[in-house]
Amino acid sequence: MDKFDKKKFKNGLLFAAAVILIYATVMNFNRIGGFIVAVYSVISPLLLGIVLALILGTPMAKFEQFFNFINRKSKSKKKLPERFITMVSLILSYLLAIAALCFVVGIMIPALVDSITEIIKSIEKLYPKLLGLLERYNFDTKDLKAMVDKIDFDKVISTLTSNAGLIFDTVKNSLNDLISFLANLVTMVIFSIYLLANKKRIRRQTEDIINAYCSEKHAPKAKYLVDLTVKTFTRFFSGQCLEAIILGSIFFVAMTIFGFPYAPVISVVIGVTAFIPYVGAFIGCIVGVMLIMIQSPMRALLFVIMFLIIQQLENNLIYPRVVGGSIGLPAMWTFAALIIGGALYGVIGMLVFIPLASIIYTILKNDVSARLKSKAQKKAQAEAETEETA
Repeated sequence: MDKFDKKKFKNGLLFAAAVILIYATVMNFNRIGGFIVAVYSVISPLLLGIVLALILGTPMAKFEQFFNFINRKSKSKKKLPERFITMVSLILSYLLAIAALCFVVGIMIPALVDSITEIIKSIEKLYPKLLGLLERYNFDTKDLKAMVDKIDFDKVISTLTSNAGLIFDTVKNSLNDLISFLANLVTMVIFSIYLLANKKRIRRQTEDIINAYCSEKHAPKAKYLVDLTVKTFTRFFSGQCLEAIILGSIFFVAMTIFGFPYAPVISVVIGVTAFIPYVGAFIGCIVGVMLIMIQSPMRALLFVIMFLIIQQLENNLIYPRVVGGSIGLPAMWTFAALIIGGALYGVIGMLVFIPLASIIYTILKNDVSARLKSKAQKKAQAEAETEETA
């Protein structure tokens, strides 16, 4: 009778368990999906807090480097305490983020109100031309005239300009939604502050957990995986923010120089939507074309040409240096991760799957390189042994 092989039995059990798990997942996909959505709705403020911490971690690290540099150059015996440096750097990072947010909102809302006013005036001017074009092709415009005549454009404009704050407030459908939003926002900010203020302690605790539950052989690999994950997501999110700011600024300067209308609104929209890799800026382009076309279709065409030129510069010079090189993922796999993530989880999937794909790509690349190197060494060793025998 063959000797009982524990290793084969264990592998068989694991395989059977995996098959059962996959079968149960497929048969209960809707329930599992609903459970995942429910869990995500609960922990989403914490996940957004992690994203915020990853974004602000980069400027915070720069502030810490600055204060440590002052410590090194200072001739005084009294140095700035490490905890003081951490807290001041944290506060400065949040003040920087708040200033950026106030800048965007301060430009966006007044410019948006002005743009809506100009759009309504432009529509009012284009209305006779549109009627003439329709009548030229024998369209019955009586119903259209009756409908438009009922609209008081001056009243609409005065309402928009005098009640902009009221219009913004009515976007919030109910008080419960507003309270929920504020609660999630506070939770996100508090959690991100905790993560950034205690990042060194969290790192030590993570290493202790790895050392406690992993063998000496696998502990270094686990630590490497954790470090790679944190660095990749940090570089990606901070890089996307920087790239969005640069792109929005370029469009604002270019549109202002060439006299395009709605420059503040369009450049801010392009900058915000550019946070979504590759496709985001094109969403901003569509918004820009729709706004400019109301004034002049020819200028809208020129805007598209300018957009394509800037996009080429951005894709070939800015993005590879600011984001692409930082995560080390080729463009083909970046685009594949973007499509898969977007199809599964929308915008959130796009933002998560790119750094996730970068992590998998880096691990596979390193593993393939190590295996090829090992095989080459074994081959060289075998050839050397053959030559010695001969």
